[in-house]
Amino acid sequence: MFTLRCLRCNFLAGVEERGLTCPLCHGQLVIEYDYDAIAEKAREVFDGHVTGMWKYLPLLPLADMRNIVTMGEGGTRVVRAANLGRYLGLSQLLLKIEAWNPTGSHKDRQISLATSRALELRYQLALTSSSGNVGAAVAAYTSRAGIKSVIMVPNVIPEEKMIQISAYGGFVVVVDTPDNVEVANLVEKLVKEFGAYDMVTAAPHNPYTLEAGRTIAFEIFEQIKPLPDIIVTPVGGGGLLGSLWKGFTDLVKLGFVDEKEIPRLVGVQAEGCQPFVRAVRERWPLEKVLNTPWEQIRTICTALADTIPLDAMAAIPAVKETGGTAIAVSDAETLEAGKLLSSMEGIFAEPSSNVCIAAIRRLVEAGWIKSSDRVLSLVTGTGLKDLRSIRAVISPPTKIRPSLGEAVSIIRQFI
Repeated sequence: MFTLRCLRCNFLAGVEERGLTCPLCHGQLVIEYDYDAIAEKAREVFDGHVTGMWKYLPLLPLADMRNIVTMGEGGTRVVRAANLGRYLGLSQLLLKIEAWNPTGSHKDRQISLATSRALELRYQLALTSSSGNVGAAVAAYTSRAGIKSVIMVPNVIPEEKMIQISAYGGFVVVVDTPDNVEVANLVEKLVKEFGAYDMVTAAPHNPYTLEAGRTIAFEIFEQIKPLPDIIVTPVGGGGLLGSLWKGFTDLVKLGFVDEKEIPRLVGVQAEGCQPFVRAVRERWPLEKVLNTPWEQIRTICTALADTIPLDAMAAIPAVKETGGTAIAVSDAETLEAGKLLSSMEGIFAEPSSNVCIAAIRRLVEAGWIKSSDRVLSLVTGTGLKDLRSIRAVISPPTKIRPSLGEAVSIIRQFI
């Protein structure tokens, strides 16, 4: 079982608590587990077979399995990127393809758990802010649960993502700002106005979302022996990075992993919006990080364009405690990396995922990643979600008349 504890006043609440922030001081709630109580069950769960996220139910904050809202999220494959690895100078490059989740991104894990908990707590309306991936997941999972959803989106959202959200039945409201954190602040006020369930995927808004990302670490532990030396992940608000670290530290507490085995964690942002990288590089205290927004967003990586890394409390230690690093890459590097990934490995990812490949390339060139390191990159979202950005680096199709001669000629030029 689990409890909730307020980081500010240490208020403790049980599984019946409906609030997502402390009812006494409105501070952030964190989920805590009785590791001694779940250790025996965990030994049964970690059997070497990866089937899906809800396999790890004993380690997730849900009181009753009858409230699970699932579409088969999790259980994503790890593939060896031999061609791209050789090109980048690595002996072992692995990819965990979170883009193969039901709505096309890793956010399905977070929203499956958050929706399940919303159902358990008897909420009827959910609100979120999203640059696209969260919105699609919220719309899909709440529709499945019979909960109404309102998705507030910034004005830079790709059209493909907006269409996907609407198709799943979400009510989309475009807010005239490029800043997803500004939209999240509006959602926070609307949640109070309507007594709704806050599905913003940052722990200060909803403590359950961070917990679901831990299952990626659990799956990596079961899929890859020994564990990778380095794991590279994109960073917007920092929740994914922080939850990976929490997942690995849970494995240490349960006795499955030695602390020295935890991979070095690398967080990647776009140069045009890099508040997390700036905070790590300049060693800012948490209070300054959370109160100093990035001033101007200039990137095609809209899924990462959070002006404040709201989950910095978990994400910064994830880098520091594992001996990892944080790095920002340009949009040009990102687009080139995406072209390499799709043309060499047949994996089509959105730019906000491809920042990881661009970062690996840069870190190999700098010598931070050695050729012998076993590197795992997370592919967090499908390229089908942002065709507009990717169109800039692909060649237009060749047109010919229905002529054998012209067809033979053009194919000979290609081969």
